[in-house]
Amino acid sequence: MSKKRLLVLDGHSMAFRAFYALPAESFVTSTGQTTNAVYGFVSMLVKMLEDYKPTHVLAAFDASAKSFRNDVYEDYKAGRAKTPEEFKGQVPLIQDVLKKMGVRIVVKEGVEADDVLATIATEAEAEGMEVFLASGDRDTFQLVTDNTTVIYPGRSPSDLKLMDPAAVEERYGVTPERYPHLAALVGESADNLPGVPGVGDKTAAQWLKKYDGLEGVIEHADDIGGKRGQALRDHLDDVRRNRKLNALLRDVDLDVTIDQLERQPVDRNGLEELFDSLEFTTLRKRVFSVDVGVSDEADEGVAEKLEVETSTYPEVGIAKWAEDLDPEQPLAMLITEAGSDIGSIVLYSDGRALVVDPADLDKDGESEFNELMASSKKLVAHEAKKGRHLLNARGLEMGKVWFEAELAAYLIRPDQRGYQIPALARRYLDRSVEESSKDGQMSLLEDHSVKVAQAQALADLVKPMRKALVDQGALELYTDMELPIQTVLWKMEHVGIAADRDALAQMSKELDDQVNHAAENAYEVIGHEVNLSSPKQLQTVLFEELDMPKTKKTKTGYTTNAEALQKLFIE
Repeated sequence: MSKKRLLVLDGHSMAFRAFYALPAESFVTSTGQTTNAVYGFVSMLVKMLEDYKPTHVLAAFDASAKSFRNDVYEDYKAGRAKTPEEFKGQVPLIQDVLKKMGVRIVVKEGVEADDVLATIATEAEAEGMEVFLASGDRDTFQLVTDNTTVIYPGRSPSDLKLMDPAAVEERYGVTPERYPHLAALVGESADNLPGVPGVGDKTAAQWLKKYDGLEGVIEHADDIGGKRGQALRDHLDDVRRNRKLNALLRDVDLDVTIDQLERQPVDRNGLEELFDSLEFTTLRKRVFSVDVGVSDEADEGVAEKLEVETSTYPEVGIAKWAEDLDPEQPLAMLITEAGSDIGSIVLYSDGRALVVDPADLDKDGESEFNELMASSKKLVAHEAKKGRHLLNARGLEMGKVWFEAELAAYLIRPDQRGYQIPALARRYLDRSVEESSKDGQMSLLEDHSVKVAQAQALADLVKPMRKALVDQGALELYTDMELPIQTVLWKMEHVGIAADRDALAQMSKELDDQVNHAAENAYEVIGHEVNLSSPKQLQTVLFEELDMPKTKKTKTGYTTNAEALQKLFIE
């Protein structure tokens, strides 16, 4: 049996490191939420899961800005710069990601996250585990042993340094056990702990070696000459205080056992929703690749293989294939592209699929296809408007669409970045469906299984997505307005419309003037300019500066959508 490994994260420390490693202005969602700390934190976590393959994981966060150390020294950690506005609100998002990744979180009042790290590391070592502590706090170096290593973040999320006993001694000239002795002498500016003036790492390490530790240095303070010796004697109380404060507790009463920290499968649906709101795309693939819910033998992206009876045209004619169709079952149609033309058409219903290469269609085939489209009561499509254009260019018709998955997905979650079938299948069916090739074409050397699986998923999406529309009260909007308008838009694009450019330009100018006038009025009331398109800035103005009644609470603050603002206006 392989050795158990524990990874413990110092939550706030790693979050701040991530925040300063990535430019905040490059990680802002369409709703104004800054996400650089979340992105960097998760990136570092995934790298650690990939590199060290822990069997157990814990994240510890500080409960508050104060701990028992403030009772010992009132100015402990005083004078720190104000937390950047862009950082606020990102820690709860990080914790939400961790929970959905199956990572246990510990927050303990009265102590710091470092003390939790020290306690759990001590317990894990006693059980014979290998321990990795991810922290940007150098106090954790005192915990380093042959079995415990600190993962110390550098300038970027991918720059993670391993601090084992040799690395600590090479960098500071002392063993890990004596690192807190050195820190007591030189001080720690991050914790507002001043050290002995003029004494740096090199001098402190020499004293500690010569006098066998901090107690020896204090006992022989009178023997140390020069300005540094006098400075030491003048600041002995500071040194003793520093040593008392930088000693990490190893016996914190934690309401968690080592066994409870074993890694759990990720909540894929929950993460999909959260990453959609954070507008993360490539990162989610890395997160899912380290999911313990995926077996080591299986490829991370292996798709489910569901039985489908697949036929191809012209071996099986369209009319022949359609003879046994149940008109009450959804008929899904998936169109693949080949450049600006159709690559293939996949029809699926109730466990049966027909793959059609339009180049093989003769007059009878075209007629049979159009008849099937016209007679279908429950035609299901994806990207229907584009599909109509492609079919029309071939002299083919798309019947009346009963359900359009992309359009429904947008109404349900307009904040998603993409609405491709594999993503929808993961969300609504908890099913892995293989992605299409990047150029949208199907290789002649490939079979049709990828597109058939997507067509099958398209048909299966109808039930859960209609339920989601009902739950959001959007089904009537979808059926009575959005679907019909999509067909109208296709006709407009297909036929074209006449437009009076001068009149449209004038309307645009008038609307711009109205918007600018409204903005100026708002700035006058507020007393300064703000970005009225930023929900975060609006929240600050409305609920802090103007002290208006709070609206509905969301993950990123109080909502500032149109409905909420209208209600505030009325009130």
